[in-house]
Amino acid sequence: MTTRVFVLCIVLVSYTYADQFQLKGQRNDQTYLLEFVPVTVKQGNTVVFQGRTDGLGRITIPVATGTYALQAQDYHGNGSATIVPDGGSALKVVVVPIQ
Repeated sequence: MTTRVFVLCIVLVSYTYADQFQLKGQRNDQTYLLEFVPVTVKQGNTVVFQGRTDGLGRITIPVATGTYALQAQDYHGNGSATIVPDGGSALKVVVVPIQ
């Protein structure tokens, strides 16, 4: 029982401190939502998170504060951007140049 409570607390804390981002692609001077796209977040060469955006281009990324490389792929191509999670509750909009 104690182990279950401990694991539940860890899960709740990790989601509590996750930052939420909205990803927008930019291609040919046009910006659009990156809907339902796969996302990879790396710190150096280490993958620390993989997920998929929702229908509004939003994704919750549960990583510690710091600087990370974000990679996204949509039907136009691939793109990358730098993100800086800060543990805040505000939605952070990130424009990802797609090539």
